[in-house]
Amino acid sequence: MNFMSEAALAAAREKFFSGYSLPDGLVAAPILRSWQRCTEQGLDSGGAIRAKAMTAAELRTLNE
Repeated sequence: MNFMSEAALAAAREKFFSGYSLPDGLVAAPILRSWQRCTEQGLDSGGAIRAKAMTAAELRTLNE
């Protein structure tokens, strides 16, 4: 198994979350899938949420 240094992984993460494509095999598949899920949920590399906030009515509907 090929392990990346912490600095190399951080650089790949920054590149991914900046919208650049990563070469196949650069990052382990489970890590890449995690980053992809974060992107799909509206999270960026700093953990900030870019998703639209729910209204009180929308939250109430979901809770019901």
